[in-house]
Amino acid sequence: MPPQGGGAAPSDNKPVVTIEVIVRKNALEISDGKAVTDTIPKVGDQYDTKELSKRLKVLKDQNVDKKDVVLLVEPDIDYSSMIGAMDAVKFVSFMTAEDKRLTITLFPNVTVGDAP
Repeated sequence: MPPQGGGAAPSDNKPVVTIEVIVRKNALEISDGKAVTDTIPKVGDQYDTKELSKRLKVLKDQNVDKKDVVLLVEPDIDYSSMIGAMDAVKFVSFMTAEDKRLTITLFPNVTVGDAP
């Protein structure tokens, strides 16, 4: 039901934000659903999932109510790399100034699909 006064609910005015993380053979990419907006190259033979979490934290700060993300995986990506990327989109952990580990939930609702 619309709020009293007949106007649209404030959340109806917000554009829909799409966040996609694409696991490629040589890099991780962040996309807005239309174009790649950020690329994180592999470090050696490992995906830089810590850097992915940091960059997604910026997007979370800009979209605090957003809970979902799409994880797209290229063929022949090993299972452990996919799970590592999935964990990185769900949570970010860091040490506070008081040397305590703090974990923040980023995007807990992950949909997995095939990368284009």
